[in-house]
This record gives sequence, structure tokens and C-alpha cells, in this order.
Amino acid sequence: MRSEFLLLSAGVVWGLTFPVMKIALADLSTFQFLMLRFSIALPIIAALRRTPKIDVLSALVGLISFLGMVLQVTGLRYTTATNSGFITGMYVVFTPVVSYILLGRRPPARLAISLPLSLIGLALITNYRFEGVNIGDLLTLLSSISWSIQIVLIGICASRTDPLSLAFIQSLIIALMSSPIALIQGPFDISASALTALLYTSIFGTVYGLWAQAKGQRDVSPEIAAFAYLLEPVTSALSSYLLLGEVMSTEGLFGSLAILLSIAITMK
Repeated sequence: MRSEFLLLSAGVVWGLTFPVMKIALADLSTFQFLMLRFSIALPIIAALRRTPKIDVLSALVGLISFLGMVLQVTGLRYTTATNSGFITGMYVVFTPVVSYILLGRRPPARLAISLPLSLIGLALITNYRFEGVNIGDLLTLLSSISWSIQIVLIGICASRTDPLSLAFIQSLIIALMSSPIALIQGPFDISASALTALLYTSIFGTVYGLWAQAKGQRDVSPEIAAFAYLLEPVTSALSSYLLLGEVMSTEGLFGSLAILLSIAITMK
């Protein structure tokens, strides 16, 4: 029961980070936000896990996480938090494809339904009309592919590296790689709302979220995992409405439902 709760709560926590990050980005650049977010999280994780285990594979997870965060946060500047949440959630559909490419694991037959359905949903929520695509949506889509790679690698690491060590190395690499550009871009002008957003994303979105993901992913059923993954985009949409006043169009609503259905089919 504990593992199920951890994964479900991680989905809710991460869903709320989308509008919260949007608030922080009103004051900070992408790299400033990432440096501060993960620099705040790092000593907390270090205090919880004094001797983290670091190996080549966990370091690779950190590099992929850095790429995913840069793409996702930069994309969030140019698209809505709602779109960002749903497009990011497509990593669930991409993960079996990545698993096949990296590990040779045959994807389930239902992917033939869920993958096209997710792409239809993507077209609807981005209002794609063949004359172009929003750069923010495109960057977020690329970040979703990065997260699917991260998921596969974490699955490999789970049996050899403890959750806090994985959270530590991801935070360390993201903070270190963001710092040079962030410091050049200074000065840091942080409002009270941006500071609150930083603390939430650092403590809950990073420390708790990464630990809960790695811990919960070890032994939950596919049904619970599917529900957890569904909670993330749903929470992002609800919280974006409450915090930012974002409202989806009818077309966007059908697109979001198509993406949720594709996630459910993939995880069935």
C-alpha cells in the first residue's frame, strides 16, 4: 500500500509543479530556475542520504534528467501550463517504444492503438493546422521523449541504486550544469511568489517526487501506475485553472481526453 500511495502522490505533486513553474519563470530564466531549484533540493537529499551511491548509469540518468528539464522548462515559457502537463504525460506512451529500442523488449500490441491516439490528442491540444507548431509545445514533446528514456533507465537502476541516491545524482548534475549559464544571466530578481514556487518545486517536486518515483516504481501494479500517470496531467489542468486561470478550448478538451485514454490503454 505504501508504494501505491507514493506513486499516486508523486503524480499529484508533479501535476501541480506545471503552473507553479510558470509562476517562477516570470522572474527567472530557465537556467536560473533550474540552478536554484536543484541547489535547494541538494543539501536536503544529502542530509537524508549521507553517502549516496553514484555509478555511470545513475550519472546517465542525471544527464537525461537535465536535458528533459531544460526542454520542459524552456517549452513552458511558450505554451500553457495545461498543455505542458498533457504533452509531458505522453512519456507513458513513448516509454514502451524507448524500452524496445534500448532493451529489445517487445512493446504491447495495444501500443498500435495508444500511440496514434496520443498523437491525435497532441494535434488537437496544440491546434496544429499544418502551417506550423508552437515552439513551446514542440520543446515539451521532446522533453516527454527524454522522460521516457529516464523512466527506462530508472527501471534498470532501481535494483542496484537506492531512491535517494538517484535523486541526489539527478539534482547534483542539473544544478552543476545549469549554474554556469545561470550565473552569466544574473542578477537574480526573485519575488515572493517566485520564491514560494522555488521552495515547492525543490522540496516537493524534486526531493519528494524523485524519491517517491524511484521507491514506488519498484513494486506497484500496472493499474496503480497507470492511475498515477493519469493524475499528473489532470492535476496540472485543474491547478492551472485555479492558479493561472487557464481554460481549455473544446478542441483542446477532446485532445486532452485522447491523451488520457492513450495513457490508460498503454498501462492497461
